Amino acid sequence: MQDDSESSDKGKSSGEEEAALELPQDSEELEEAELLDPQAKKIRQIVRRTIVETSGPLPQPSILREYDEILPGLADRIVSMAESEQKHRHRIDEVDSRMPFEIAKRGQRYGMTSVILVISLSAILVFLGHPTAAVGLASAVLVALAAVFVTGQFSSRKKEGSEAADDEELDK
Repeated sequence: MQDDSESSDKGKSSGEEEAALELPQDSEELEEAELLDPQAKKIRQIVRRTIVETSGPLPQPSILREYDEILPGLADRIVSMAESEQKHRHRIDEVDSRMPFEIAKRGQRYGMTSVILVISLSAILVFLGHPTAAVGLASAVLVALAAVFVTGQFSSRKKEGSEAADDEELDK
């Protein structure tokens, strides 16, 4: 029966040996291993990977310094770009928050204008001697306006209910 070490040497030339080196982690141990085995210095390879994660629009100050070393003034340009992006987002948020109120105001103005117009037309019809037409016109418009308000309130409640359900799902 052959020894395992002898069987692993089969097929190798006489002066060739395969050495499995476990590299020490400590730098002093690395230097000692290099002194004892000259091949250890050839084999040793240090691989370093650094992953830097940032949150927010700006990188870390050390990275900004490196950008500035590569191209002077680049860090200032990056900071001003982040500032202008933030101003833009604030403007968009402000418009988005005001828009529903502006739309509601506009709808109320148009509604009031149409009611005044219908009342005026009804008064003209009564003055011209057509009271039945005046009542019919005013009734039709009032029913239509009531339907719009009732439907609008129903749909807004329905939206609020669905948004509340969506918020509950997100909380889970």
